[in-house]
Amino acid sequence: MSMTARLAPAAQARVEQPVSLTLLARVFSFPTMLAAGLTFLVFWACAPRFDDPDLWWNLKVGETIWNTHRIPAADSFSFTAAGHPWIAHEWLSQWVLYAVYHAGGYPALMLWLCAVASAIVVLTYVLCGLWSENWKVALVGGIAACFFLTVSLSLRPLLLGHLFLVTELLILYYGVVRKSRLIWALPVLLVVWANCHGSFPLGIAIAGCAGLAACVDVSGARFRLRCERVLSIRFASVVLLCAAAPFVNPVGPQLAFYPFNVLTAQPDNVGSVAEWAPLDWQDPRGVAVLAVFGLVAWRTIVARRALHIFEWAALLTSAAMAVRHTRMLPIFGFVAAPIICRQLAGYWDRYDARRDLPWANGALIAIAMACCAAVFPDAKDIDQQIAAKKPVAALSYLRQAGLTGRMLNDYEWGGYLMWANPSQPVFIDGRADIYAWTGVLREYGRWALLEEDPAYLLDRYKIEICLIKVSSPMAQALPHLTQWRRVFSDQQSVIFTRSLRVD
Repeated sequence: MSMTARLAPAAQARVEQPVSLTLLARVFSFPTMLAAGLTFLVFWACAPRFDDPDLWWNLKVGETIWNTHRIPAADSFSFTAAGHPWIAHEWLSQWVLYAVYHAGGYPALMLWLCAVASAIVVLTYVLCGLWSENWKVALVGGIAACFFLTVSLSLRPLLLGHLFLVTELLILYYGVVRKSRLIWALPVLLVVWANCHGSFPLGIAIAGCAGLAACVDVSGARFRLRCERVLSIRFASVVLLCAAAPFVNPVGPQLAFYPFNVLTAQPDNVGSVAEWAPLDWQDPRGVAVLAVFGLVAWRTIVARRALHIFEWAALLTSAAMAVRHTRMLPIFGFVAAPIICRQLAGYWDRYDARRDLPWANGALIAIAMACCAAVFPDAKDIDQQIAAKKPVAALSYLRQAGLTGRMLNDYEWGGYLMWANPSQPVFIDGRADIYAWTGVLREYGRWALLEEDPAYLLDRYKIEICLIKVSSPMAQALPHLTQWRRVFSDQQSVIFTRSLRVD
């Protein structure tokens, strides 16, 4: 039996909406009300998450593209890697981020975060509803997707990568299960995806696997090609176009190959950034991964509701990615959510449109939207979030004291300094790729962890000012170096200068 025959919704046998619905009933339906509830959940989760270390340098690059109408090809933001070739491989998403900021400042960026994250979760909910044929159980899938998404729920291009992934899964559902011509939208999606974020190879791989699933029958342990020539040609063409899509960009072929460079030629980048670390099994998300497999095993053994071989392949592959790198957890969530919902579909009665209450649903949707507005932070709240994590007071002191010159900054603050203090090039920032290529990332790591004489790096780069976290090991070591003294400190930052610069 083919994958489509086994997993496609049996519309003739089980129809959740058997009657023709009015526009009012469709807009204020029970599934829409659940989607509104998920939207509030996302707004609530996003409210304290405006600040992200990568937001600021992405904004600065976007501003540069906006003002110069050119995509940077070399570093111009630091003094340690100045002039070194650099690929702005996320140029389109950076331009979008700055365009949003240009239109409405920080509150507009906050709204963009909430809107994109809500779209991701709601689209996952829709996918779960279609895959399980049960919109009530699909709510569990939406909540699960939101839970796993929190590992990277922030203002950064990666969020767009997640949105494109969920969109692709929906397109593939209609293209494979329902044999819709919507499948031809995939190459267009991949063009935009490749210019926004480097996760596009995953989209190409998923398209290829889906094409194989559509053209292969699985009978027991045997595989055989399906004799549907038109379908096979369609999917082969789509996959080939998807593979070519990343080369449609204004940067050049290097943008298409950049993700492979990260994995093969940037060991310092992958090895030193926390989100590339292996999954922590004591983290609630690690426990949730185990719970997913426990549920699948229980349903397979006890309820005899086994997964299809392609579901197993998707689940195991995404789990392996998440175990290896924490940042891949949202991908596991998007894949696991519809599978879990299909396993649980029989435990909750299905949605019946004939029993719907549009006015009650409308009232609950209005309440959900009002709650979204209530938890949405205003400009003052956003400023407080920034001040709580960024050296706002320290930067003000630098300006008032007129301290200039080469400054060594904390890694997490480099992007903010690029944005808020553009006249002073940074030592390092969140663009780990260029600092990995130039060796600066490794040198900074040894210095920050006191693995070598701190004076060596300070003298080599002729550092005159150090702006670092007050909790860092170097904050305790610098006062013991000759010529260095502390001139400012608060609860989160400390500034040191060479003695010859202070009267």
